Amino acid sequence: MIKTLASSFVKDFVLHLKENKGEATQHPLFGSLKGMSGSELLDDLKNTVEYLKGSLPASESKIMKAMGNYFTDSFPAVFDQLNTDFFALSSEAQPTRLKELLPGNEHFFHILRSELLVQSPQEIEQEILQFLRNVFEAPLIVAQSPVECQLEVKKQIRDHFKAQHAHAFVVFQVNPQLIGGIRFFVNGKVQDHSWFGRIATIRQLHHLVG
Repeated sequence: MIKTLASSFVKDFVLHLKENKGEATQHPLFGSLKGMSGSELLDDLKNTVEYLKGSLPASESKIMKAMGNYFTDSFPAVFDQLNTDFFALSSEAQPTRLKELLPGNEHFFHILRSELLVQSPQEIEQEILQFLRNVFEAPLIVAQSPVECQLEVKKQIRDHFKAQHAHAFVVFQVNPQLIGGIRFFVNGKVQDHSWFGRIATIRQLHHLVG
């Protein structure tokens, strides 16, 4: 999935440059590339093509870093809404909902919407995580709770870890064996026992994440 998305990202970026007379401007996908010189863009396009061929790591491409920025800055808010409510929708309603969540007309968004319909959230997560680890050496952060977290709680947790790790992509897991509280793992090690202590009673927890 990632290589397909990366190819579409490059195509969209080239079209973006053509439409803006060779200059990267503010854009939901390409905003972090704004201000690069023409020669820098040309060199980076070459590096990106070499990444797609498998000759260079993604970390050598600023264009791929821009795609990584999208996955850590904008995509989580969309991804978190692919929860129980989304999967309860009919097969006809799910594409409509995805179009609302990802309204862009770029090739990238078209492919991303298609992948979100055919792959499980776990498969999507794993591919994004591996990509972010390759580009930014991003940590693997897992948040386990006894019931599914509400969107606002997920946002608070993502914001908390993003302040520590700029390119963190938190994986949320339901572990019914947990009596109360939320357990965090960073690269496999339990961390941040006290962060959720503010709402650590069972009644408060279920009020927030139930």
